[in-house]
Amino acid sequence: MNKKPSKPSGAAAKKTADKISLAKLAPEIARKNMKALLLANPNYFGSQEFVRFYLSYDNGATWQDQGLTNFTVYDVAGRRA
Repeated sequence: MNKKPSKPSGAAAKKTADKISLAKLAPEIARKNMKALLLANPNYFGSQEFVRFYLSYDNGATWQDQGLTNFTVYDVAGRRA
């Protein structure tokens, strides 16, 4: 089956529109607008978070390292639970 490509919506569409509008500007103006955008929201493009996991089989007397993982987090506007 052929699926139609989905259009970005919500925050993804806003980021895409922001990038397109910056691309249409003269380089110096685009640079100033991008700087203002990032100063207003430093995590606009996301930031890396790291988590390390440990397990203890003896009520915390010793701990075994289970590994490290990372992921990108984004600030999302709206109500938080």
